[in-house]
Amino acid sequence: MVVKVLAVSKNFTALKFLTGLLDTHIEIIDYCVLSEAYKQYELFNPDVLLLEINWPRPHQPKAAYEVIEKLLQANPLARIVAMTHFYDKATQQTLISAGVLGYVYLASAGMSSKEILVHFNQTILAVGTGESFFMKESPIIQ
Repeated sequence: MVVKVLAVSKNFTALKFLTGLLDTHIEIIDYCVLSEAYKQYELFNPDVLLLEINWPRPHQPKAAYEVIEKLLQANPLARIVAMTHFYDKATQQTLISAGVLGYVYLASAGMSSKEILVHFNQTILAVGTGESFFMKESPIIQ
């Protein structure tokens, strides 16, 4: 099975580099910015929406929550993975409560780039098959 992913980010160059390192069972079907996420989700109907969250920009988390809320209202079975370089326990808890099934923390203390990439792949593959998946080695809420 190939997990089809719609990637939402402001930085396509970095994301395309990262996604070039993904497992062969993961296919990025398109990239878009946050303001286009709902429309593109409806168009492509991916297995996973990979949503970059850029903390600590004050307006961006609210916009991301709105996309998550709108998407899950229209499609309660939508599978969303949030990824960020910043860790904020309260925000992470809010994302999980909002319905995010996976959280990729791209700057986990004590983990090598290879370990983070392995976690990134595991998260997308697990969420793509309907499971939730959160990193155990980082301060991720279990």
